[in-house]
Amino acid sequence: MEPLPFRLPAPGLDDVSGLAVVSVTVRVEGLAHWTGEVLVLEWAETHHVDEVSFQKVRSDVVVQPSLTVDVPPAVLAGVEVTGGWWRPRLELRGRYLDLFVHIPGSRPGRLPLRIARRDRALARQLAAELNQAIGRAAALPSDSPAAALEPSNSQPDLPAVDYADPTTPNPAG
Repeated sequence: MEPLPFRLPAPGLDDVSGLAVVSVTVRVEGLAHWTGEVLVLEWAETHHVDEVSFQKVRSDVVVQPSLTVDVPPAVLAGVEVTGGWWRPRLELRGRYLDLFVHIPGSRPGRLPLRIARRDRALARQLAAELNQAIGRAAALPSDSPAAALEPSNSQPDLPAVDYADPTTPNPAG
């Protein structure tokens, strides 16, 4: 099955302090892969930073390293395609409220993946396969405790960037 592209909602930041204005827009894009045993979600955040002050005007794009999380079907309660024509989404429902807490745009027990209209058929196919796997996993006894899914990355950690502090170096250059 081919991967399903998705977007996650992420809040930005607008900071007005004195005579300086900093605006950060965040875009989170990813892919959902079904391996037959686990749903792999991978995503990357892109921060568009605009800063205006007496000393400078700058616009930067900072791409964060990609993150990955494996979602076994046993921790899911269901998957459905919602939103109709205008705002289609693949909504993952977890068995625990804190399951998706480390994923941007999640709500307690739910993770809405925004999808493009052209990918609705692929999303329906993925939802059907996941729901079958959830049914098979529910029939098996489970002895694992509830735990939030922790994202991982294979890239080195980058230093934190404070966009409002002009002395903080920008890792994007």
